[in-house]
Amino acid sequence: MEEQGAPSRDQGTILVVEDNVLMLQTLRGLLESKQYQVLTCENGEEALEIIHARLVDLVICDVMMPKMDGYTLYKQLRDEIAYAHIPFVFLSALDDLNEVEKGKAIGADDYLTKPFEPRTLLAVVEGKVSRARYLQSSTKNRIDEFRSRIVQTLSHEFRTPLVAISTGTELLLDHFDTSQASQTQMVLSAIKRGGDRLERLVNDFMVIQQIEGGIAERTAKSRRRSIPISELTSSILDGLNGFSDTDRARIVTDSLTIEDKRNVKVFIPHIVEAILRLVSNGIKFGLSQPVYLSARVEEEFLVLCVRDFGNGFNLERLPQALSLFGQLDREQYEQQGGGFGLTIAERLITFNDALLKFCHCEEISDSDAPSNHAFDAQILIPLCYNS
Repeated sequence: MEEQGAPSRDQGTILVVEDNVLMLQTLRGLLESKQYQVLTCENGEEALEIIHARLVDLVICDVMMPKMDGYTLYKQLRDEIAYAHIPFVFLSALDDLNEVEKGKAIGADDYLTKPFEPRTLLAVVEGKVSRARYLQSSTKNRIDEFRSRIVQTLSHEFRTPLVAISTGTELLLDHFDTSQASQTQMVLSAIKRGGDRLERLVNDFMVIQQIEGGIAERTAKSRRRSIPISELTSSILDGLNGFSDTDRARIVTDSLTIEDKRNVKVFIPHIVEAILRLVSNGIKFGLSQPVYLSARVEEEFLVLCVRDFGNGFNLERLPQALSLFGQLDREQYEQQGGGFGLTIAERLITFNDALLKFCHCEEISDSDAPSNHAFDAQILIPLCYNS
C-alpha cells in the first residue's frame, strides 16, 4: 500500500483498488489528469484500512485480488453504516456476462470491464462523484434541520412541565404548614399534569427510537396474525379506557362494531396505538366537539375512521404533518407534545401493510353531527380469509 498525502476534497477523492501495478498506475494517471485526488492499494484489506482513515467519494475496485476480493470488500462496506453510502464501481477483465450481472445484482453502482474507454470511465467517475457530493450535502442539510427542530421542540416540551413540577414542589415545601387542602390539591394537580406530560414525551421518544431503529417494523412482520374484525374493534374499545373521563365522554363509538366475519392480519397493539393517537388528535383539535370512531367494510378493506369537527389541515401539507416534529401552525395554536403523533400512527399503520389517508367531508348526512364539516382520518386494512 502506497504512502498517501493528505487528500484534497475540492474535486473529489477516489480510491482505486487493483493488484495489477501497471493498471493501477494507468488509472491513477488518468484520474489525476482530471484533478481528482487518488488513493491506491492492491487488495481489499488495505482498502478497508484507507477507508477507515480517510474520506473518499468513490471506490473503483478490481474483482479478483489476493487476501480480499472485490465482492467481499463491497459487502463489508455495505454492512458498515458509516460507509454504505460510498459509490462503488467494479472494474475487471472478466467480461463474462454472469460476472457483470453478479456485480450489478449485489447492488454495485456500476461495473466496467477491461479494456475500457478512458472517456467512459471518466464519465462514470464524474457522475458518481457528483451524485455522492449532492447526497452528502442534502443529508447534512436534513441533519442540521432535524437537529435544530429537536433543540427547539425539546427545549420547550421539557422545560414547560419541569417548571410546573419544580415550582409546584417549591410552593408545597415553602408553605407546608400553612397551605390549605384546596391549595395543596391544586398544586399537586399541576405537578401531576407536568409529570404526565413528561411521561408522554419520553414514551414518544421510545416509540420513535423503535421505529427509526427498525424494531417496530420487525415486530409487526413477525407478530402479525389473522384475527376477526371483532377482536380488533374490541381491543380498540379497551384502549379507549386509557383516556380521562372528560375526554372519554367526547368519543362516540356506536358505529365501531360491525357484523362481518372476515379477518384482518395485523399486530393489534400497533393498530390500537395508531387509533388512540388519531383520537387524541381529534380531541385536541376538535373544538370541544365529539370525536366519532367507526368501522366499515369497503370492497376488500376494513376501514377504521376517526372523524372530528375541528379545522383539519390543508392536505397539501400532509408530508409536513407526517414528518417528525411536524406540528402545523405551532405558532398559531398552543400545542403540547413533540409533534410525533401522526408520524408514529402512520409508521405503525404502514408496518402492518395498511394505509393511512385523510379527507375533508363537506356534507355530513348524520343529523346528530354538530356541524356540516368534518375531517376524517382513515385506516385501510386489507381483509383476509385465512385464520
